[in-house]
Amino acid sequence: MNRKKGYIIFVPFFLIQLAWVCRQGYAQTTQPHAKGRVLDLTGNALPQVSVSLVNTADSQHIRHTLTTPDGYFWIPLPQQGNFRLHITAIGFQPWWSAPFAAENTRLDTIRLQAAISALSAFTVKGRKPLITQEAGKLIVNVSNSINAQGASAFELLQKTPGVAISRNNDIALNGKGGVRVLIDDKPLYLETADLIVLLKGMTASSIRSIEIIHQPGAQYDAAGSAGIINIRTIRNKQYGYNGNFAAGLAYGYTVKQNADFNFNYRKQRLNIFGNYSHLFGHYGYRYSLDRKIGGQQYYSNTVDTDKRNKVNATLGLDYQLDEHQTVGVILGGNFRFGPGITNTETKIMSRNHQLVEQMLMAGNDYYHQGNARYTSSINYKWEDTTGHLLSLDADYGYFDGSAKNLQPNTYYNAQSGQVTSSNLYRTLNGTGINLYALKADYHTPWWKGKLQAGAKWSSVRSANDFNFYHVTPSAEVEDPQRSNAFTYREQVWAAYTQYDRLVGKIRLQAGVRVENTVSKGILRFKGSNSSSQQEQVNNNYFSVFPSAAVTYTPNEHHSFSLSYSRRIDRPAYQYLNPFVYLLDELSFWQGNPFLQPQFANRFSAEYGYKGRTFVTLAYTRTSDFSALVTDTLETNKIVMIPRNLGLQHHLSLGITHTQQLLSWWQLSVNGLAYYVQNKMAFDQYRAFNLNATAWTLNLQQTFQLPLKMEAELSALYNSRTLIGANERIKANGQVDIGVQKKIMGDKGALKLAVTDLFLTNRWDITSGFNDFTVHSYGRGESRQIRASFSYRFGSNTIKAHRERQQALDNETERIK
Repeated sequence: MNRKKGYIIFVPFFLIQLAWVCRQGYAQTTQPHAKGRVLDLTGNALPQVSVSLVNTADSQHIRHTLTTPDGYFWIPLPQQGNFRLHITAIGFQPWWSAPFAAENTRLDTIRLQAAISALSAFTVKGRKPLITQEAGKLIVNVSNSINAQGASAFELLQKTPGVAISRNNDIALNGKGGVRVLIDDKPLYLETADLIVLLKGMTASSIRSIEIIHQPGAQYDAAGSAGIINIRTIRNKQYGYNGNFAAGLAYGYTVKQNADFNFNYRKQRLNIFGNYSHLFGHYGYRYSLDRKIGGQQYYSNTVDTDKRNKVNATLGLDYQLDEHQTVGVILGGNFRFGPGITNTETKIMSRNHQLVEQMLMAGNDYYHQGNARYTSSINYKWEDTTGHLLSLDADYGYFDGSAKNLQPNTYYNAQSGQVTSSNLYRTLNGTGINLYALKADYHTPWWKGKLQAGAKWSSVRSANDFNFYHVTPSAEVEDPQRSNAFTYREQVWAAYTQYDRLVGKIRLQAGVRVENTVSKGILRFKGSNSSSQQEQVNNNYFSVFPSAAVTYTPNEHHSFSLSYSRRIDRPAYQYLNPFVYLLDELSFWQGNPFLQPQFANRFSAEYGYKGRTFVTLAYTRTSDFSALVTDTLETNKIVMIPRNLGLQHHLSLGITHTQQLLSWWQLSVNGLAYYVQNKMAFDQYRAFNLNATAWTLNLQQTFQLPLKMEAELSALYNSRTLIGANERIKANGQVDIGVQKKIMGDKGALKLAVTDLFLTNRWDITSGFNDFTVHSYGRGESRQIRASFSYRFGSNTIKAHRERQQALDNETERIK
């Protein structure tokens, strides 16, 4: 289907949905409802508590909501009938209200009692909406999504509200780059390319939720000027032996197979858990590049097939020493292996006459690719019942990557078809990265509030070895000017303190984090041990990162908050390597040893209504703004290089709303409008002042159907905008549909989904300056049909599980 036709279909669909939401919102002002507030026995508000409306006639749970960050809830009632409220929260005993009629009902403050003992259990009922929001945090509940099943974490991020991933695999949030990706609160310490590979191999069936944290506090590492994306995996919490199995097939260009198995064994003080998942199959891309340099034009078409298989595994253990102390160990491994191939045809012609003069046939045969990432973490935690907590973490990670590539470049005369020249190259690349981290956190009640303090040390040791060979019929000769070894060492020392206090209806939070970074990068050219053949860059800088927030909650319906934070984006390790890498004979990639970190100051104001509607206004000023730019090299070549360019201003207005339209129809809406301005200069002769106003809209809907069936419809639209430094991308979007049927006593589920129904998820980007322009467009294998089966086994009786952060919270993301 034509992309414009696709937009014609689903843009009116968006408008109809929004009109319905407005109508329903107005109707609620007169609709009967029940409201109240949920606290613990000490008077602390309990956020994100499950509140279900139960019909007393048949004991059916007919409606559901979650409490706001300050513990308030508001739930609409049908026009007639008698009902009870059922409230559940992990770690607390369930609560039932007395029966009441279908009229406005205000309950007294509800105080939940903690579970009778650390091993007390309860059964959780109810279903969270696909999208929820706490103050400063948007949560996508992946485990509730039908369309997500069979997808990878990479595909989920592409459809997450506010998230965009460029063709260079740079991740942006709300139209701004500088995003940190964590998994279960810990960083990945991977280069961007390897991070994307990891996300593509991570199955959706192993993911519980995706958290978008726009304004991280001082307890988080300061990296991530646009915010943090935290992917939380599924951890079973039941007593005894429990688990879940899922398997599925998908078809786009080719067939793909995925499987996931997780288990949990909990008995008395011991808890053992683990996970295995794999994604087997090929993934294809089709893209084109049209570049004009001076009087020449180069038009290329590429077919790209990634044939790597992905396997992930985790094994962990928690042991409760006594009622206050717990120790835990987690071991993990992520593996990518398999070949890949790209074939590119480039037409070389006169820019004015469009007469094809030469043809370049180039390829990349990645006959060997392998990545292995190993992680280990040890944690000790002491906690009492008065709010004191001590947590100690020691982490170690190792990444080992290698790639072998044959790259033929053959030129043909366009008229005669004869070969005019031919070159064959071989590249061998190896990367080894060692990561170490120690972290300590302490919480204590102080001055009628909570005081947190902590310290962290992290160390990264990276070594990259690149060998370039000219291949001839008689021999392979290493090119010492194109072969190099790059080593990088970095240590970050950090400490923080944060104070949080509730004064009447106002919650105050303030914190500060300090970080000192010491780094050294050494580039050595092959064939020489002389210091004259080495380049070395040292850095040593100290930074202060304050943060503050104030929230005012006048009643259970409304909340207002203001917040501020300062953040940093350090250069990716590989971006500091000054060596020039050959992509083909007309395209190169080069690092920049003088690349500096960029700093951002973010201010935001947020309004919340009934815990279901949140409106956020934010402004971010980024100094030493850096981006990967495409520039000219000689007269007919291009080079991609990261640079500090200048200043960026970013202003955004976002809204998130969750609505129970009917008893069987639930809708989540996330919309964002933003303005971005880049005031920058490539050099003294090329200065730019570029800006764009853009918007995105994301709809997620679920429909409860007869026969234990459920349907889901999701739609995403991104308008034309400015990305990176000077690239403008046209509008794109995606519509997915899916259906699910519960079987085997509701323990099994069959799911069928079609993604990118109208084939509108693609990129179309232009950039350039003076007489140089670049136009690229293409798409991945976004349209797929997916079928899956899942089965859960074991008890539904749940004990509150242990959530803990690990010391490696930031460094992974910078491995590019």
